[in-house]
Amino acid sequence: MTNIDPNLLFFGNWVDASSRIEDIEKFLEYTASFYQREVKSMETARPVDFDIVVPLFADTLPPILCMSVVIAAVSVLEQELRGVCQALKGLLSLPLAFSDISGSVIERFRKYAVGLAGLEPALQESDWQDIHAVYEVRNCLVHAGGDLAAFGRANAILDFSQRCQLSLCQESRLEIDIETAKILTRVIYGFLEAVYDATLMKFPGHYGRSER
Repeated sequence: MTNIDPNLLFFGNWVDASSRIEDIEKFLEYTASFYQREVKSMETARPVDFDIVVPLFADTLPPILCMSVVIAAVSVLEQELRGVCQALKGLLSLPLAFSDISGSVIERFRKYAVGLAGLEPALQESDWQDIHAVYEVRNCLVHAGGDLAAFGRANAILDFSQRCQLSLCQESRLEIDIETAKILTRVIYGFLEAVYDATLMKFPGHYGRSER
């Protein structure tokens, strides 16, 4: 770790992370285009059961793709936060590892990177609440199948949905459409951008916000 320029290290990691999030966003755009093309194709073919097939298509494939996109984006978030903490441990010779901290990934990151390592991302308390809620959306999808009634931390999701005026929660279930998935992915992008901005401020060098 000591042989690597920390400024270059964090800049390179941000380039990689931002590219992956942008690829996920492009996939969402392709999903929207694909859905529209398929509907038009069905309209042209006009099958006998057209009025049944299209609603079934709309209710199944797009939501599944959107859920998978959110899960993938949160996986990127987890990897990056763990990676930042691992790098900070080596660069600052910190006495604790990320795994020594208790709580969710978001809570552990805040305790470790901000509290222990002294990172100062330009994030408001509402930003921390938002990223925590997005992380819990992923957990609800993976561990409760999107059933909010069976998910112990549903309040964080419900508060986020109301605060951002999202049609995320429908009859005690998570309903993620393409636009909602885009918003969740943007929250992740903005959060990681603030984190990496803070790393480049803490370890200044040739690369910084102006170079992006």
